[in-house]
Amino acid sequence: MTTDKNLWLRPLSGPEEAEQLQAEAKADAHEIIFPRFVLTRTKVLADGQEEARIIGGVGAWPVWQAWLHTKHCKPRDTIRALAQLEARVRNSGVPVCCLPCTKESPLRGVMDRLGYAYGWETGLFFKQL
Repeated sequence: MTTDKNLWLRPLSGPEEAEQLQAEAKADAHEIIFPRFVLTRTKVLADGQEEARIIGGVGAWPVWQAWLHTKHCKPRDTIRALAQLEARVRNSGVPVCCLPCTKESPLRGVMDRLGYAYGWETGLFFKQL
């Protein structure tokens, strides 16, 4: 007989655990982008031994939303504003960012030229805490 001892969300211990987390997610037909946290469950086995298993993970990175005036903000202003924002994030030690971009946005067609790689179509869900 096994019993659940605990469920624990904690920061990844290192690159090896990040690789293990990504392999588990891939085997489950999912993906973790820029993993930062791992969710484990520890079970106590019949012989009293404990077995920890990765059961999830969380990728975490800054997401920002911007409004740039279509009449008063020139393309060069946009590039300079994004560069300043990216520098602030980079200087805080965060290596990646996410900029959601609607299909209607004038930026949508140039995101790749600004250095952004397309992620995937998704819905964004918000919860006020």
